[in-house]
Amino acid sequence: QDGTCNVLQHMAAITGHRPTAEAVNCVESSHDDKPADIYKIIAEVAAKLADDESVRALLIKYGRAMAKNPVMITGYGATINTIIANTMKFLAQKGEDASKATDIGEAYDAAIAQAAGAVTELTSAIKVRMEYALAAGKRKFSWRTADGFLAQTCYEDFEDITVRVGKSLAVRMRHMGKQPIDQMKSAQAMSPNFVHSIDATHLRMVVNACDFELVTVHDSIGSHPSDFFETSAMIRQKFAMVHNCYDALDDLCESI
Repeated sequence: QDGTCNVLQHMAAITGHRPTAEAVNCVESSHDDKPADIYKIIAEVAAKLADDESVRALLIKYGRAMAKNPVMITGYGATINTIIANTMKFLAQKGEDASKATDIGEAYDAAIAQAAGAVTELTSAIKVRMEYALAAGKRKFSWRTADGFLAQTCYEDFEDITVRVGKSLAVRMRHMGKQPIDQMKSAQAMSPNFVHSIDATHLRMVVNACDFELVTVHDSIGSHPSDFFETSAMIRQKFAMVHNCYDALDDLCESI
C-alpha cells in the first residue's frame, strides 16, 4: 500500500476512530479478510452525499482516480480550498465542466469526515491548540517519539529578508535577530509533521529489529520473498508498539 494509507493508519490508531481504521486495513485480521480501498470508499460515499445529479455522475465516472488526491492531501493537512483547486485541474484535464469542482470538493470533504474522520479530527484538534499557543507567543514545539527521537519544529517567516529575482530565484539576506513566526504554516503543518514522525518511528523500529536485508522507498518496506512473513509480522508488531508503549501525542500536547 502507499504512504498515504500508512499515515491514515497512524491517525486511526492515535484517535481510536474505528471507521478510519477499517477503511485503511488497520483492524484485527482474519482468514476472511477483504482488503479495503480508502480511495474507492471515499469516492462511493461522496457520490451518495452529492445532491446534484451531474456532480454525482462525475464522482461515479472517475471514482477512485479523482478521489485519490483529495484523500492524500487531506492527510497531509490541506484545506477544502486546495481540494477544490486540485479537483478543478483534474476536471479540466479530462475535458469536463470544471465549474462542478466546488460541489465535488465539498462532497469529498464531507465523505472524508464521515468515512475517515480521524484525519479531520486529529488535524483540527492540533491546529486549534497550536493557534492558541502561537497567539500566546510560543515559537518552538517539540515531542519525543516511541524510540526516543526528539522532534522539533519552528517555522520562521523569512519573507521580509528575502530578495526575489525573477519567478524562481530567491536569496535570503543575513539577519542576526529572531524572525517572526509564520503562524499559519506552523498551525497547519503540525499535524502532518507529527504523524510523519510517528510513521518514521515505525519504519526505524522495523528496520532495527530485522537482521536481514530490507529495502525502503519513502515509508514502504520491501524484503526478499523468503523473509516476507517475518517482515510482515514485524511491521504489525512494531506498529502496535509505537502506539502502545509511549504516548507521543501527550508529549506534544505538553509542549503546546
